[in-house]
Amino acid sequence: MNAKAKCLSSINKDYFIFSITLLVAIVMANMFMVSVHAQEPSLNQFTLRPNSRWDGNSDDVPGADTLDIPNLFINTNSVNPQPVPSGGRATTELMINQAGDMSAIYVAFDYNGDIATVNRIRAGDIFNGLTEGVDYIVQETLNEVVPLNTIDELPLPLNWGFSPNPPILNLDRQTNTRSYVSIAILNPSKKLLYSSGSLINIEWAIENRPLNDGTYVVFTIIDPKNNRGLSIPPCFGYSNTTGCTNLNPNVVTTLPVEELPIIGALQVRSSASSGHSFRVSLQALDLTNPVNLVTNKMTGIQVRVTQMGSIINGSVDRTTGEVALSLPSPYDKLTVSRLGYLDSQGENINTENLYQVTLLAGDLNDDNVINIFDLTLIATNLGRNTWDGGNVIYGDLANMDYTTNGVIDIADLVIVANNFRTYGPSLISVASNQ
Repeated sequence: MNAKAKCLSSINKDYFIFSITLLVAIVMANMFMVSVHAQEPSLNQFTLRPNSRWDGNSDDVPGADTLDIPNLFINTNSVNPQPVPSGGRATTELMINQAGDMSAIYVAFDYNGDIATVNRIRAGDIFNGLTEGVDYIVQETLNEVVPLNTIDELPLPLNWGFSPNPPILNLDRQTNTRSYVSIAILNPSKKLLYSSGSLINIEWAIENRPLNDGTYVVFTIIDPKNNRGLSIPPCFGYSNTTGCTNLNPNVVTTLPVEELPIIGALQVRSSASSGHSFRVSLQALDLTNPVNLVTNKMTGIQVRVTQMGSIINGSVDRTTGEVALSLPSPYDKLTVSRLGYLDSQGENINTENLYQVTLLAGDLNDDNVINIFDLTLIATNLGRNTWDGGNVIYGDLANMDYTTNGVIDIADLVIVANNFRTYGPSLISVASNQ
């Protein structure tokens, strides 16, 4: 190589390094700026996945505008319950939008233990890249029939009243069981900067119940804290928590719209033998956003299993992510993939112990690694719409809209940045039922 060629090569290399450094600096600066704004209350900060939207609310927010303990009144006329298999398993995710300054959170939720019990609660996909026990810790107390704090918590059992009554869902109003989970960040340098996605995954064991039987799931405590240990809104659940809404059963409280209790429902729609073996989830995908965008994302998911030399393709429900396979497990190999996400793969998989597979966002050029090329692609398309507000979806752009809100924004960029230098395929982990 002559001197001129060496000089040009050196210049190109230096320019490439400079471009990468500049882009990363811009991303980190944006992350810092938006994390400051994210400390303010967010109207839709918490939702459930799948199917948490209570239609008819004027603010289009899941939950209630007023709370009269022990009756909860909801300004709505319909609800979409999460379909679950009788005698099978299900997963519900508590989603968070723009986690911001949060360094710890305490959550409790009620349900009818005669319908479903909690097998395990796991940290959600916003903790991707962090190591449990080193960077954060999860502590859970499951299926209690007596509140841990009998003074400040709501009593058990509770009979919830909905007004008007949801016409398509006539479930038992009683919740008689409560589970708790707390997550704390141990490493201060690993704060959740403007993270959006699933906060916790609740793994349910469904009892053998007739079709259409089910239970409401009501989150009675959500108490996020900042790095000083102070509760940050939106939060509720304790009568003695400074800055949080008082839910003491002896007090009637009107909740501002920023501080709504999160309410979901599980309803038996199939049997465990019907082929719905596990769920596929896409990181940060909010199923309560425009239906066209959500179904477009879910339609692109591919599930493939290998069994005794045969390759079988599974079908994925476009609204819940439930997977149906024509042959029962165990499988020699299971692969789940979608363009824009890292593949997930496992060998010798028995789906009896598999609740959910979550695909990590950010692999836009489909090379099974999230790197500077993916970051550049999304950074150069910031602010662009991913659909026309009707039926037309802009394919390549929609792949970058990880939160499915119709625009490529800073939240999508941060999701990719947080997964930077993550390689696929990610390993499918099978949970133990013990």
